[in-house]
Amino acid sequence: MLILSLVIVLFALVAAFWFFRPLRRGQVRITLTDGRSIRAPVGSNLFQVLRDAGVDLPSTCGGQGSCAQCRCRILRGAERITEQERPYFSPEELRSGVRLACRVTVQRDLLIEVPDPTDRSDKGRS
Repeated sequence: MLILSLVIVLFALVAAFWFFRPLRRGQVRITLTDGRSIRAPVGSNLFQVLRDAGVDLPSTCGGQGSCAQCRCRILRGAERITEQERPYFSPEELRSGVRLACRVTVQRDLLIEVPDPTDRSDKGRS
């Protein structure tokens, strides 16, 4: 009886550990279409990762999600778009994978395209 109780307790502990473990730990690779590759911790903010790596994304709000300028296109590995982002995009942009980098939490390897800093359509905006 004691052995059966110990086996049940051990099984319960293993099941609890498995159930409550983080989804994924470690690092992921963010590959840009220009060939650059960046390593980032799972759960990090894409805007901050890109900014720290020297990738120039426009932003007047500093990545706080209010200016909608830090647009990038996620070609592979994207999570579902957030409801906060949805109003900023046309249906065509949504289908093509355009996202606000400040609203993307890195969960897996990504392939992304960032706009060319010399070809910005928002140059005249304030």
